[in-house]
Order: sequence, then C-alpha cells, then structure tokens
Amino acid sequence: MKLVYLTFNDHPSGIYKSQVVDTCAFLREELDHEVQLIAFISLRKYNVVKRAIREMDITAKVYPMFPGIHRWRNNKWLLRLSGIRNADKVIARGMFATHLAHLAGIENQRLIFDARGAYAAEFSEYRVGGDMWDTREIESLEQSALQISGKQLAVSDALRSYWKRKYSFDGSNSDVIPCTLSDDVNIELPDEQELLNYHAQLGVQPDECLIAFSGTASGWHSFQMMDALLTKWMRENPKIKLLLLTSSSTDQLHMCSEFPERVIVKWVKHQQVQQLLHAADYGWLVREASDTNRVASPVKFAEYLAAGLYVIISPELGDYSELVHREGCGMISDKVVASDLIPLTRNQKLQAVSLVKKHFTKKALVEQYKNLLR
Repeated sequence: MKLVYLTFNDHPSGIYKSQVVDTCAFLREELDHEVQLIAFISLRKYNVVKRAIREMDITAKVYPMFPGIHRWRNNKWLLRLSGIRNADKVIARGMFATHLAHLAGIENQRLIFDARGAYAAEFSEYRVGGDMWDTREIESLEQSALQISGKQLAVSDALRSYWKRKYSFDGSNSDVIPCTLSDDVNIELPDEQELLNYHAQLGVQPDECLIAFSGTASGWHSFQMMDALLTKWMRENPKIKLLLLTSSSTDQLHMCSEFPERVIVKWVKHQQVQQLLHAADYGWLVREASDTNRVASPVKFAEYLAAGLYVIISPELGDYSELVHREGCGMISDKVVASDLIPLTRNQKLQAVSLVKKHFTKKALVEQYKNLLR
C-alpha cells in the first residue's frame, strides 16, 4: 500500500520525531507499506527546518507554506503537484492537513484524520493560534475534518467522547492510538547500584522521594498549580525533593525560594533526559481541568513509565487517570497525602516499565495500526 503522511506547520521537535517520523518508519518496516512523509513548513528559517526534517527522514518531501497561516488553503496547489493523489491512503496530522488533503483531491475513503487533540478547545482555552482565529471558524474546521475523513485516529477514548458531545459525531470509524514512545527511548531499567548512583549525582538520599517534572511553562502544563501543590507537600514532608527539567524561568516559583536546597533545576539535551528521570520516583503530570487536558494523551506519561517512575496525575487527564487508578502505577493528585510519598521499590519501578511495554510502544499497538489502514 502507498501511504502519505502529511503534516502542516509542525516543527521538527522530539514529538515530531516520535509521533510522525517514527510512525512512518514503523509502517514501512513492520507493516511493509510504502510511506512518503510530506511536510509543509514556514518560510521563516525554511532551509534550517527542512534540513532538520530531512535528517530525521531522508526521503521526506518538505515544502514552504504559502505566507500567512490564515491563507492555508492556498497550499493545495503545491500539494497537488507533490504526487499525493497517487497515494492509496493519506494520514493527515491535524485538521488543517486533513482539509488540505481533501482540497488536493483525496476523497473520503482514502483520508485518515490524525487528530492530536481537541482543536477548538486548544484555540479558545490557550489561544494557540493567537488572535487571528475566530473560535467558531476553528469549530467548523474541526467538525468538517471529522466529516470529510473516512477514518479518524484519536489519541484517547476521551477525545472520541468529546467529538460525540460537541459535534454529535459517533466516531464509529475511529481507532484509538495514544502517543507512543520514541524509538530511541531505552525501555530497560538500570540495575540497583546504577539507580543509587543517579540519586547520589543529584544529591538525593536513599530515603528521600524525588518528584520529576519535565516540560515547559506552557499554559496547559499548569505551572502555578504545580507550584501551589508541591510547596504544600514539601512543607508537610521534609523528605520530598523536586527535579525540574525545564528551560522556563523558575524565579517566580514559591517552592524554589522556600526550599532552594530541595529543588534541582536542570535543562539538558533530549537524549539525556531519561538518565535524569531514572533518579526520580514520581513523574509530575498534574494539569488544570480544561477540555484540552481532558482529551489529551501526553507522551510524557509514557516517558515517565519507561524511566521506572510512577505518575502523579490530575483527575480526568485523557484516559490516563483511569489507567493510573486501575493499574496502581501512581496517585491521583487530589487524593495524595504528602506522608505517603516515599521512594519506590525496584519491583514498583519494574511494574512501571512493564506497563509502558504493554500500552505505549508502536509494536504493542500493531493491531490498531492495521485496523486504521484496513
């Protein structure tokens, strides 16, 4: 089968590598499909960004977007020249890519809408598109992307429930495939001594509980909520320490000023993150109650488990809060008692790793990919 994976205005980040490039490689190698990645990117730093994508996938076709994202429809002419209409199926990442594929001549039964979240919610709750977009226009684009696509890839069951609630769309032709681990993540737990060495390198004692946060101060990461809760818990339990893996400023965080000796702030290359996470006991995934977060599938959840961490998670975060409750691989934030936060045993860390192998690798989800393309 000839497949095209189409992306529009996506930056070649770690997420792009794990969810786009690695998926293309998986479909080639494991399912024996012929897969062409087509990417439209901004004219700004075009050559630099093109080079970054081609370094990830040497076969990728990378095109400059028509100036002004609000003029996204004009890109259909270049897309038609790309050879996309020769594809048996097109997986389009996001609602703009889905509409472009449709405008370029890909009919319903060949078009798969790869929905990464609730787009209208993201635009209205976190202004991800700035002030140039009207919420009603985004809602219309999201709803019609569901209607013009023959199948849909949802990152969570919660997202399908959102479609039904907001657009009366039943999602009967959709498949749920959560955000999966990058191929370069090593899903093996280091031995006991190596874990102790990681603790020691960060100045963490064996009886201290280390909570890790990896991310930025983006709105949906709920930085201020994290500050309030962790400051409270650190006051109640002197054995709690915090590892912040972030490039965002921490100057305004109370926990940093009140407990400077118990908060470790680092920013390292993507390849070094997992080693630092190995030193921790819990990963932080507490976010405010919003539609964006209720349907989300943060790849950070899988990354925490792969490093042997349990997860402290907010209620109703995608499908993962229920998974944490069902599998006992963490705590729901509104049920946490600070004194219960103690170092994990090796068996608990091994349990976390086994869960990620079962639920969040592409090989574990091969049947879902087959159903999506069937």
